[in-house]
Amino acid sequence: MNAYNTMNIAGFGDSEELVSLLENSIYKKARKNSALFHEGDQVEGVYLIDEGSIKLTRYDANGRERIVGIFSEHEFLWESFLLNNSTYPYTGVWLTKGKYYKISNEDFEKMLRKKHFAKKVIVLLSQKLHDANARNIYLAMEDPLARLAGFLVYSEQRRTTDYLELTLDDIAASINLRMETVSRKLKQLEREGLIKRAGKGKLEIIDYKKIQLLCQ
Repeated sequence: MNAYNTMNIAGFGDSEELVSLLENSIYKKARKNSALFHEGDQVEGVYLIDEGSIKLTRYDANGRERIVGIFSEHEFLWESFLLNNSTYPYTGVWLTKGKYYKISNEDFEKMLRKKHFAKKVIVLLSQKLHDANARNIYLAMEDPLARLAGFLVYSEQRRTTDYLELTLDDIAASINLRMETVSRKLKQLEREGLIKRAGKGKLEIIDYKKIQLLCQ
């Protein structure tokens, strides 16, 4: 039996239904920079991240990476699992080493017939929609510093590790800015004492409230 604690999974608490799903799931480890699935792959199940973080990414016509979302431990990846013959519109790449559960579509659909479980799923989907709207708000900001600040606030709210673990490439691809622009704005925030570099690909938020003000 896999080791897990459903109390840490937002929205589910001590859920017997989720425990049952995880008992029958596939549990695996993943290497950093490995792909969980590729764009165009058939959707064959629901993923629950146990440890680590993953980015959902695709490339535009000019070959530039565009990150459409970043997910961390205790979050689900369940896009289109109820649609027949659906495929992934992006690739899932691990930003860190990770561990995850894969729940079959069939098992998850059966559990959705239980009203109590279905209600919890609806709540989580509503939260996911709220998060997507928050992301769209900062992406719509024209000022590069405000857009970066919005992304840092969004990422800090979802952080599950000691630091924000994001490369310059990942940040630039997430907010549709050039790496040079992101680098310049990060240095500005660092000079002002709002953030601190904590090693390669690691950021520490020093003054969260002031960064919030930059994107309002």
